Amino acid sequence: MKKLSYVSDLNTSFSDNHNSYILKCLLMLFTLAWGTEMLGQDVIIKDNEEQVLMQFNDEGSTGSITFFPSTIAPLDQVNKLYNFDGNLYWERVKIGTANEAAGWLFSSPNVFLKDKTHNVGIGTGSPLGKLHILQESTAFAFRVDDAKSDLTPFIIDDTGNVGVGTLSPTQKLEVVGKFKLGDDATTESEGVMRFNTTTDEFEGFNGTSWLSFGGGGKWLSSGSDIYFNTGNVGVGSASPLAKFYVIQKGTTDAFRVDDEDPDTTPFIIKADGKVGIGTDIPLSQLYVVGEVGIESNNAPILGFYDSSILGAPSILEGYLTIAYDKMYLENKMDEGIYFGTNDQSRMILDNLGNLGIGTLTPNAKTHIIQESNTIDAFRVDDDSSDSSPFIISASGNVGIGTEIPSEIFDLVKEPYNIKMAERKYDFFTRETDSIALAAYNTDVYAYLAYHLKDIDNILGVDFTTNYYYGIKVNSGTSGDVRYGIYASAPTEPSSYAGFFDGNTTVTGDLDVDGTLTKGSGSFKIDHPLNPENKYLYHSFVESPDMMNVYNGNTTTGPDGYATVELPSYFEALNKDFRYQLTVIGEFAQAIISKKIDNNQFEIRTDKPNIEVSWQVTGIRNDAYAQKNRIQVEVDKKPEDQGTYIHPEAFGKSEKLKEGYEMK
Repeated sequence: MKKLSYVSDLNTSFSDNHNSYILKCLLMLFTLAWGTEMLGQDVIIKDNEEQVLMQFNDEGSTGSITFFPSTIAPLDQVNKLYNFDGNLYWERVKIGTANEAAGWLFSSPNVFLKDKTHNVGIGTGSPLGKLHILQESTAFAFRVDDAKSDLTPFIIDDTGNVGVGTLSPTQKLEVVGKFKLGDDATTESEGVMRFNTTTDEFEGFNGTSWLSFGGGGKWLSSGSDIYFNTGNVGVGSASPLAKFYVIQKGTTDAFRVDDEDPDTTPFIIKADGKVGIGTDIPLSQLYVVGEVGIESNNAPILGFYDSSILGAPSILEGYLTIAYDKMYLENKMDEGIYFGTNDQSRMILDNLGNLGIGTLTPNAKTHIIQESNTIDAFRVDDDSSDSSPFIISASGNVGIGTEIPSEIFDLVKEPYNIKMAERKYDFFTRETDSIALAAYNTDVYAYLAYHLKDIDNILGVDFTTNYYYGIKVNSGTSGDVRYGIYASAPTEPSSYAGFFDGNTTVTGDLDVDGTLTKGSGSFKIDHPLNPENKYLYHSFVESPDMMNVYNGNTTTGPDGYATVELPSYFEALNKDFRYQLTVIGEFAQAIISKKIDNNQFEIRTDKPNIEVSWQVTGIRNDAYAQKNRIQVEVDKKPEDQGTYIHPEAFGKSEKLKEGYEMK
């Protein structure tokens, strides 16, 4: 072996950088093994069979190395891959045996592993992936540096943190500097993304300006919650029009919330905008399966609006009062509220507050029209087995206790009681009489349609009271003609429009169209001499033949004659005239010298200037009197025979008074 003539140091440069590296390694090994005597010598390396493997030649400041192909195969000198002594080396690291070298291929300037079924391990002999690096120290597991002085490496540290532009990443991925996303950028600057610390937002550069991604740092956390205080959130839209804005262009749900129960009752918003609560198949814009509760504090909780009128008030609105004691359902428009079935309106509450059932134009607070004669217009039932309904039939008959009222009012329910204003009204029949309606309490009663059994007397109304008024009526002040009480009866002698048993007082004028029949008659006035303490009575003048009486005083003239003028109607009203004359002041004779003619007569005295008092009577001869002459004697009706108008005058019992049985 020839001694090297010169080697300056381990940093000696050779013309072939890769060969020089191997030479440096060999010289370093030789120096360590044999000392400095190896310096300055040529080196020849042989195998056990004395075959030359490698020869190093000293050529001054540079050297050369010769490989013998039969032994050393430089697979890729440029990229430092060698097959040496049965092993495969990448730079100084053994990466396999020689028989595995066939799996590595070279395609300048790349070296790659051809075998798709094997992995490459660095720091591990059992790689679990195509490239598996196992770093058990604090050194980097993987590092890539650029050649600039301001190192911006790509590293993977021993904890697995990835750093880009930094040697000390504190997070799983930490990037110092800008980074670029997407493959559709048209210029180098497009697609760059940054975090703006002024606005707390992520921004992207489109080649002209930075645009906010929205959200970003504006999402805040509170415990396990996140929230967003400003701006809108858009899902499927870059221009959200509300705090949470979703645009769904497909057929899947736009929004959904499920519980964890097996009987899923979700909240769903479908792609077509239909909302389902308790169902995932809403059949209308809002479809609820389950109970619905609505709560409000004196504000509308239900509203229906006319979508064709922008800003129009709700057509139908429902709300609760502040005290929750009332619920209102109102139509804010000048219309009623309609209720219908089968696409037909059945009931209306109109804008005047009238309720119409079967009619859309009610004329009363409750107006029912029943077009079918087979269905009742109104019915109320109790829940007992012996149903006793209240019914208004289609024909208008009212039935109580019967389903088929045959009359306008048909009461079929014993004991036939009606109670109004703490007063009790009965419909009943007794053995002694028949009463259609009776109203009474402990000391007052009134009968309507009172029929005395076995007697042909029927009373329309019968009242009894222990107080001031049995009946009190006030006609009021409206109308041209007003009646406090109006009663009528047929003109037969046994019919009476009114029957009064007892004293009767008329304050005001009493106008009797027919005959006034009385036991006696008088006038009653305040006594002229003591009006505050006494009355004065005078009896009527009675006659059997409807007599009228006229009288006066006159004085004859110097010739002894006087003419008396009578009313202009005298002869039209009267007939059968009778005369009486009385001389006043002295003895004289007086006669009727001329009878009544042309409503006057003449008096003659045998002396001049005689005062004469005269009286003339006549029998009524008007049309009414001619047809209604008073019958002086009349037999009593059969039912009144044996009774008296004034039994007490004959010393008889009050029970014999006419009409006593009506009490």
